[in-house]
Amino acid sequence: MKTILVCDDDKSMEKVYKLIFDKQYTVRYSFEPEEVEKMLSREKIGLAILDLKMPRIDGIALLKQIKKKSPRTKVIIATGYKTVATAERSFKEGADEYITKPFEPEMLLAIVRKLLKR
Repeated sequence: MKTILVCDDDKSMEKVYKLIFDKQYTVRYSFEPEEVEKMLSREKIGLAILDLKMPRIDGIALLKQIKKKSPRTKVIIATGYKTVATAERSFKEGADEYITKPFEPEMLLAIVRKLLKR
């Protein structure tokens, strides 16, 4: 079973992701971006979903860390603050997808399936 890492400082999002991915994927949650590097060292992460706006480190900085440590990990940047500039920056730094919150669960699931098949 593929493992998805979700890093979002909004703890209520854990329930949303659990409903979307339950029984289809193993999901690991991190509410502290600083924990992500440790998680990448412990297990193979197929895909990461990162909130763009978090305290201390933003999703793009975390994206850079993930791609440096685990270049094959697919990354989705999720944000409620969509701008063309942040989307361009996300893709420039290696994001595989950029989505806005709130999102449709079926849409996110379709994106994840597509990325994990690559």
